[in-house]
Amino acid sequence: MTAIRERLENIFSTEGSDEFCPKWKLFAETSDHTFKLIEPPLTAEQICLKGKMNCYAYALELYKLPSYSRWVDDERYLYCQINVLTGRVFGGLIEQGLLAEIPDADVTVNSLVVYISGDNITHCGTIIRDNKRVRSKFNIKEFYEHGLMEVRTSFGFPTKYLKRPTYKERLKIMASLAKLPPFRGDMSDQRP
Repeated sequence: MTAIRERLENIFSTEGSDEFCPKWKLFAETSDHTFKLIEPPLTAEQICLKGKMNCYAYALELYKLPSYSRWVDDERYLYCQINVLTGRVFGGLIEQGLLAEIPDADVTVNSLVVYISGDNITHCGTIIRDNKRVRSKFNIKEFYEHGLMEVRTSFGFPTKYLKRPTYKERLKIMASLAKLPPFRGDMSDQRP
């Protein structure tokens, strides 16, 4: 599994360059993994938000809220608001109790899995099958399905599991995010 994680790290480190597509194509053609690119699991109305959500916004299903569209499309800000929703901010949502942790034994389909490297939350996905298969975004562009450990080495390991937030909980999360200052390029001290 380590070799697959290292290959994913190598591939995604070239994202945005001419190297990415050939590396991805070679990886996708191998059969020693279950990692795959999937069509966006979004409705026709939601597809315009594809590039305006990261792994956290997708796993939390914030994109389903009208307030999310308004938040990410606020033209008063120079940078995309999705940059506000970092692993650090996501951790603050857990600390505030806006997201409920669950024990590994209680993980079911639609639970969230949180990846941590060192002390940093790096990635989040949704459990889509009983065998802990995950659907997530590795960037703001594409959606993937993968095994629990089929992630980039820099994402660390699946360390926490969370209960899927209800509609009311998502509204509270969105209200918490809306209170944060707009993204201006440095989020080092940002907490909800």
